[in-house]
Amino acid sequence: MVGRVFVSYSRRDFHFAEAAVAALRAGGLDPWLDAHRLVPGEDWAAALDEALADADALLLLASPAALASEHVRREWASAVERGIPIHIGLVAAVELPGELADRPVHDLRTRFRARSAALAAAIAGNRAVPARGARGLPVPAPVAAVVALALIAATATGWATAILVGLDLAAAHFSRDLVDTSWVWEVSAWDAMLGARWRGTAYIMLGLTAFAAPLVPMLLAPAVGLLRRRTGPLALLAGAAATASVGTMLCLVVGLAVGGPGPLDDTYFINRVFPPPPELVADVAAMRVLLVVAVSCALAQALIVLLSRSVHLWTPTGSGLDVHRRAVAGVRPLFVPPSFGTRSRRAGLYDDDFAALWENYAARLAELSGPGALVVEVECLAPQDEPVAGLIRAACRDAGMTGDRGSRWTLVLVSSHVSWPGVVRAVDASAPRAICVLVDSVQLPPDGEVLRRHQWVDFRDQRPEHLFHLLAALRGGAPVESAPAPAPVVTTRFRAPFKVRLAVESCRHVAAVFPGFALVALLFRPLDPRSAVLVVITAPLVMGMVLLARRMATRRITLARFRWSLAALCAGTALWYGAEMTTLREYREHRERLGTQPTESEGLEALTSLVPLEVVFASPAGAVVLCALLWPFLLRGWLPGSITGAQMRAAGPEVRAGFIPLMVAPGILLALTVQYYATYPS
Repeated sequence: MVGRVFVSYSRRDFHFAEAAVAALRAGGLDPWLDAHRLVPGEDWAAALDEALADADALLLLASPAALASEHVRREWASAVERGIPIHIGLVAAVELPGELADRPVHDLRTRFRARSAALAAAIAGNRAVPARGARGLPVPAPVAAVVALALIAATATGWATAILVGLDLAAAHFSRDLVDTSWVWEVSAWDAMLGARWRGTAYIMLGLTAFAAPLVPMLLAPAVGLLRRRTGPLALLAGAAATASVGTMLCLVVGLAVGGPGPLDDTYFINRVFPPPPELVADVAAMRVLLVVAVSCALAQALIVLLSRSVHLWTPTGSGLDVHRRAVAGVRPLFVPPSFGTRSRRAGLYDDDFAALWENYAARLAELSGPGALVVEVECLAPQDEPVAGLIRAACRDAGMTGDRGSRWTLVLVSSHVSWPGVVRAVDASAPRAICVLVDSVQLPPDGEVLRRHQWVDFRDQRPEHLFHLLAALRGGAPVESAPAPAPVVTTRFRAPFKVRLAVESCRHVAAVFPGFALVALLFRPLDPRSAVLVVITAPLVMGMVLLARRMATRRITLARFRWSLAALCAGTALWYGAEMTTLREYREHRERLGTQPTESEGLEALTSLVPLEVVFASPAGAVVLCALLWPFLLRGWLPGSITGAQMRAAGPEVRAGFIPLMVAPGILLALTVQYYATYPS
């Protein structure tokens, strides 16, 4: 009879390992998983060797990452030498080495619950369960469904976009390119009415096409990444949400633009005298059907991602939804209501949101019984990390974990601003009671093996529950039912407090609006010097915002220099706004020369009777100014107070760079509206 099972896996397959441990435990076994069993202050290497020596069997979760890991190879090679039975759980297509060729293989890629239960029975020896190879799809049905739905939605969206492009060309043809009122002498009044009927539609269609074009890659890229187990649920949900929202908007607006009232107010007259051509009506009907299919598939895809545990297993480590991790581990979430007192804020180093939640967490810590007094010290190796150090010190003081007497632990702050030799010295000086606290995203050096032997805590999000579980574990009374075991720390993935992520993402969104204006200017006025000036101003402005977003994410800029960068961006935005307003000035002069004023009719022209166009098209510039006012408050406590030139130029961790492709569409739509008024002033 087998009792204790050592689980050997790669950190990339942690979700599979966590679910396999739950299945083994349900089968009456005692699985040993490092993330569950290793405790702070323990020599991890020695604990792993001891657990492997005491194991009755070894479960190897085989994947390319696992077989390429030197740690995993050392574990199963040690089991082979000691004669420990080895069972292989296949979680990805892989070719096993010769030493493992005769071991029983269980394919866990599909039907995970049933096959993991059968695997537990086979290891326990309760009944003979033959190990079978893969059958059917190499991916579980929910994952295949997500990919298939994304493919169908992308195909339908691409087809609808192609039809929309055809509608663009048709509307442009019907508009007859009437530039001014010279039609009275050069063309018939009937042609002029037809041109007035369709010229506004043509510009609306072009703007809607800009919204539809990025949807196909937003659907396909996450689906392909899911097959490779490199896409998290947020990327899948973002593509589905964008398709559902934009598809619904297109389904409604395109029909109104083609079949609804135009520059004339009498809808009955328009529909009876010069209605939309039959081919356009058929195209709109076909496009609406395709969009309904795309929206339905996107919503079904989002529902599967939210509810399916199989999809959760295929997501990268640290990116899964907490609700699935709690369901796998069989634990309930720890709910601590916020307290908005002022006791914890007296230190002056607290974040208001953190302090409001931490008071109740500190009260929970006081209720836990421990072996005695506990003292927690924070060692900050870089001045840039001092705000985080002050946050943790104040939290420990409120929890009663400061003083001169008691069991002493040291939290060593690790960030992209510290030197690795300094971290190693600090950890060795406090070993074995040293814990590494990750402050921001870092790239571990090849010789950082000594740091992997100690406890790590991910504090990049600065969430109070993360600090609570660490301090509760040190006190010896962490409630098992409050949360699943901490996931392995992925040091290179960008994680930060919500306010920091908001600043970074808003910078990327705002930066995407400006290229839309420049693109339309080049399309309609390729030889106009103003278009060249707009492009010259737009290029460094967008590059500056993208670079600023990356430096905000990686903490490669001081708060003072950050304010100067914001001032430079505001100056560049003012130049951009001035270049764009020359088009509106031409529009105003054209109206004054013709003696016309904005009408009260429906459509785009009604905009000028409500809000001046200068105010409407100042929205991108206003967004930059608003962000410039808010970002310093959002990033206070995150950006360092001082930094060297070498640290600023150093390569940061892996973070998302560039801007959001879908956000180019608002800039295109606004620029098309400007072009419409400049071309058709009356």
